[in-house]
Amino acid sequence: MRGLGRVYQRGAGRAWWIAYYAGGRDRRESVARALRKPVGQVTLRDAERLLKHRLAQKARGEILAAPAQRLTVSALMDHYEAHLVTKGVKRLASIRSHIKAVRRWLGDRRAASLTTATLKEAIDTELATRPRPTAKPYARGTVKTRLYTLRAALEVAKQDRLLAAVPDIPALTVDNTRQGFFEPEIFARVLAHLPEDLRDLARFGYLTGWRKAEILGLTWDRIDRRAGTIRLSIAKTGPRVRPYLEDPELAAVIDRRWRARALGCPYVFHRGGRMIRSIYRAWDRGCAKAGVPGAWLHDVRRTAYRNLVEGGMDLFTAMELTGHTSLSTAQRYNIVELARMRSALSRAAASDTYKARTRLRLGGRRRQS
Repeated sequence: MRGLGRVYQRGAGRAWWIAYYAGGRDRRESVARALRKPVGQVTLRDAERLLKHRLAQKARGEILAAPAQRLTVSALMDHYEAHLVTKGVKRLASIRSHIKAVRRWLGDRRAASLTTATLKEAIDTELATRPRPTAKPYARGTVKTRLYTLRAALEVAKQDRLLAAVPDIPALTVDNTRQGFFEPEIFARVLAHLPEDLRDLARFGYLTGWRKAEILGLTWDRIDRRAGTIRLSIAKTGPRVRPYLEDPELAAVIDRRWRARALGCPYVFHRGGRMIRSIYRAWDRGCAKAGVPGAWLHDVRRTAYRNLVEGGMDLFTAMELTGHTSLSTAQRYNIVELARMRSALSRAAASDTYKARTRLRLGGRRRQS
């Protein structure tokens, strides 16, 4: 092991020590302390084995420089945010909110000290924490999103040689799949209770199934009124095009917005010539007045997809129009399966065999006691 490290004895007790170079500095380590053995029981063989083990850790990159060992989760999230900025991530504003939450949650802890056990304890604490005295504790889905963000930051730090390894992140099971839809009469009631500047926006979402951010950021330079197409170039799922002349209701929305456009405002949907930043307060108020409190704006997107599929459109064309990229997400709505089951039940119910075997005979002889 010459040139890589050495073993030696020091002190009056002739205790065994090892010395090696790793992480940018010379390191010296007591064998007795590392092995948790009395000094008198440590042998030369113990020292050589420990040195060999440390050199193997060095080769795997598991021994870090002192600054990396002192890396806090707060500094880890700073490094991750800088990585996202350099990468040019589109949804940076949304991810930053999760980064901020992780800083508040685990910011003072050393990143290298995170283990599966300590994270489980932190998760239990977070699930019992109330953001405000009158608020409910953090939901499991919220904590799960923060764990995703933490894992991504740890992976980036490992790639950049700031961490030796990433601990196993505990998995949280969340069953919060939404299945709500808007029937036409209910959606019409909600529209009646929305402000005038939001009605066409809601109609557009009901007809296209686009995401809220895609609708709010839609500008006139993306709409070709002569060709009758809407091109979405900045979206979560990448560029896509949506014809609209074939849908009279959608074409009417575009025409109304064209007549209501504001001077100097590039946005199709605006409020007094300015971009609409949020509609949740008005949406919640409108749903409550319409008798459907708690209905989600995202239910409109799900409804648009259902209407296209039940109208006879194939699954993949509907996904392309609404911007769904995951087949599992689309199938989760159970639209296609429900239509198939209804068709099969109708055929079965019409058959004479099914009728004969399922007809309940309530008459007949009285049962003998």
